[in-house]
Amino acid sequence: MLRIEAVIFDMYETLVHNDHSLWISTFDEICEEQDIPITGFQLWERWGSIVRGFRENRTNLNCPERSPPFKTYEWAWSDAFRKVFDELGKGDSDKAAKQCVLKTGHREPFLETTKAVKRLRASGQFLLAVLSNSDNAALNPQLETLGLTFDAVLSSESA
Repeated sequence: MLRIEAVIFDMYETLVHNDHSLWISTFDEICEEQDIPITGFQLWERWGSIVRGFRENRTNLNCPERSPPFKTYEWAWSDAFRKVFDELGKGDSDKAAKQCVLKTGHREPFLETTKAVKRLRASGQFLLAVLSNSDNAALNPQLETLGLTFDAVLSSESA
């Protein structure tokens, strides 16, 4: 019988919340702070349609060595904001992207996250790791916010 030696977690929507409502809230803040003349939801929809294209093409899963050069989410998010803000005639795309990175670096954990990870750590039976398609600018602050230790952390940016 195989013995489980490691438990690997994804960060977002596994250890911490990252649902649609949190993003809409951030986009509402962006619209209010930058006096953008649409709702956060409308900005989210326009921005999201651009970001989906980036996510779909970020890595060539069939032939990884043919993937485009790595670009961070902050870069892609800023580019998407720039395209939307150009249409609207106003908005600071870099500021909006940084705000999204900041918010994703401080998400609340699920109620069971801390207890479950600490219990696994205390058992001494497993190596614990986080494997995330997030970038370091969000992932590292999120790990600090959680205050949990992992034997390995690998982000898409690090990979």
